Amino acid sequence: MGIRQDLAFKFCLIVATLFILFAGSLYYYSDSYRVMMFDLRMKNKGANIATTLVDINPADSSLLRTINVKTKSAMFDVGVYIFDTNNKLLYNYTNDTISSKIKKEVLKIEKKSDIKFNVGKNEAIGFYYSVRGKSFKIIVSAYDKYGKENLIHLKMILLLSILLSIVVSYFAGLLFSGYALQPIMKIINDVDEINVSKLNIRLHESNQNDEIAKLSVTFNKMLDRLERGFEMQRSFISNASHELRTPLTSMNGHIEVTLKKERSTREYIELLNSLLDDIKSLNKISNNLLDLALVAADINVLQLKNIRVDEVLFAVRERLMKYFPSCKVSLNFVSFPTDEKSLIILGNEQLIESVFFNLMENACKYSVNNAVEVLFTVNDERIELSFKDNGIGIPASEISKIGEPFYRATNVKDMTGNGLGLSLTKKIMELHHGSVKITSEENVGTTVKVLFPIQGNFN
Repeated sequence: MGIRQDLAFKFCLIVATLFILFAGSLYYYSDSYRVMMFDLRMKNKGANIATTLVDINPADSSLLRTINVKTKSAMFDVGVYIFDTNNKLLYNYTNDTISSKIKKEVLKIEKKSDIKFNVGKNEAIGFYYSVRGKSFKIIVSAYDKYGKENLIHLKMILLLSILLSIVVSYFAGLLFSGYALQPIMKIINDVDEINVSKLNIRLHESNQNDEIAKLSVTFNKMLDRLERGFEMQRSFISNASHELRTPLTSMNGHIEVTLKKERSTREYIELLNSLLDDIKSLNKISNNLLDLALVAADINVLQLKNIRVDEVLFAVRERLMKYFPSCKVSLNFVSFPTDEKSLIILGNEQLIESVFFNLMENACKYSVNNAVEVLFTVNDERIELSFKDNGIGIPASEISKIGEPFYRATNVKDMTGNGLGLSLTKKIMELHHGSVKITSEENVGTTVKVLFPIQGNFN
């Protein structure tokens, strides 16, 4: 069953349920009103006869019976039984033998309440009545022919109305559900045209502030992310294959040339040193690629914990100077909080270490004297770390591109590197609700500032 038929069926079910409840209530209250009015008519009948009976001689009760027979009435098969307070029959309208049912029920009649019962198909009511100092127990029975016929007609009308409402509501549900689903069908047709080569297609976003418009907006945002992801993937694959191929080709060439003839010990040592450099380059690229894969994961699946930024900074500084003894890293704490909790952020320690290591290594590599200065500042809202070098700088026209994967400035093409460091840093900082700011001047130096929100201040 499709959504349209399902909606029509449910709409029909709701309408039918409401109409059945309405029809049942109408029939119930109509029947209750009929019974109430019929009971009132029977009581009036009995009271009128009892009043007349007081005015005439009991011996002339046959005259009263004759008058009642000739009096027109909407009630059929009427029986009126009048007893005194000692349960002695004073008047019998039917001239029939009093049934045991009547004799039994008359004993139940009290001043305070009426009794109701059935005599065959007839309805009967017994009540206590006083007039001109005399009291009577009266039982009146009759058949409400017109009232019951009206109820039967009402029942047929209601049943036909219910059947008609079910049919009409089903087709009306089909009509309105089809109209309501038109925007969704349009979305389905538009989405069906989207594929890997047509990720630039977007759904129409109407000005209406309804769920369909919100769906289109949300889907378009998802397409924006997918398009960026595919573009990044294509660029990543292209550049990664190139960056990985370069050291592998170099290693393969050096080994092939060396194996063509015997070499001296010094030449073998030079070859091994060259291979070692290529292996380090491959290792660095592999680590960066693994980190990129890690930041592509959902933040909720990463192992997050409380991290003291200053402790991680000291640990990374020691590791960097161990790997690159020529690097000189100076830490300058511009402001240090009295409350150590201000130094704590919630994050992934491996990724934060990768940020600090990449920024320190880049600053050392591009600095004239392999020196980097790290400025550490803490205020009430965030932690700021500035990594400054005095190197060749970045051209002003290229600063906006420097964070793209594998992009390298035009003035550093002759230096080793793969262009992943700053791209990785930006992604990691975004993952931790932080930001990266780069300022640079050619032949003066570059400053990369990373800003972490203190725990509890995430946007």
